[in-house]
Amino acid sequence: MNTTPFPSRISLRTILRFLLAAVLLALLLRFIEPARMAAAFAEADLFLICLAFALVVFNLGIQILKWRSLLRDSGYSFPLTKVTQSVLFGISIGTLTPGQIGEFGGRAVLLQTDPQRIVGLTIIDKLQVLCVMTLGGIAALAVLFSFDTLLSLAALAGALAVLAVLLRPGTATDWIHRRLFRDIKSTWIQEFFLAARTLRGGKVILTTTLLTLAFYAVLWIQVHVLLNAFHPVSALDSFLGFAATMFVKSFLPFTIADLGIREAGLVYFLSLRAVPEPVALNASLLLFAINILLPSIVGLLFIPESISMKSTP
Repeated sequence: MNTTPFPSRISLRTILRFLLAAVLLALLLRFIEPARMAAAFAEADLFLICLAFALVVFNLGIQILKWRSLLRDSGYSFPLTKVTQSVLFGISIGTLTPGQIGEFGGRAVLLQTDPQRIVGLTIIDKLQVLCVMTLGGIAALAVLFSFDTLLSLAALAGALAVLAVLLRPGTATDWIHRRLFRDIKSTWIQEFFLAARTLRGGKVILTTTLLTLAFYAVLWIQVHVLLNAFHPVSALDSFLGFAATMFVKSFLPFTIADLGIREAGLVYFLSLRAVPEPVALNASLLLFAINILLPSIVGLLFIPESISMKSTP
């Protein structure tokens, strides 16, 4: 039987991304001191940490429901178990790539149907998340850095443009297609724009947008709970740090699974709100373990038979 092998060699770029993540974490540990982190863990509220772990069920559940909705509205009818496996395996592959870009192919490989269209739908899914993170991030940065009038107006204009894309994705992608990609013959690009047509009906736009907002809210609640497991932090402060971090890391996909970028961002932005650095770092590392590391390990259970760990002759 023909199989699709995993690459037998790891590229230099991948190695450099792992090294960059390690360097960033090493610098954080040098700056914050492991002893302070250990002391924070020793006094942590175990119930709140367990609560954050429990919330991963809602985190993943919302992603699965949204993915099933996108697939159904595109004419694909997969069992819920297959959709669930697709999301989990996508997270597994995404963990090994910067910006979790590997999730695009990971979901398609498991479904084994129209891979180009499935990748296009995954991009649409992630673009909706990016839009919500951008809106939250712009608002958080405006508060954290006290934007002046001119910068506030520019931020508002940017936010309105992103909001228009979020609420009218079909119109926005049609405009981009006509202006920038009309003469490009790439099948992958064309399939992306065909997938974007899924988000034309008011019902599917409303459903996927609400699910995206729910996913974003659960992420914030997890961060808030984890921070408060170590130190009292207000809802406003936790949201500002969370929103700014998610926004910045989305546009700096330089490390594997955003490791180091996310931690540095949360430490920095929350320090502007007088939240102790060890508290922010511990919360961020736990968030990574709960939402990325744990689901990616589970997702490895669903490696399809068409993928082999050995190179074919």
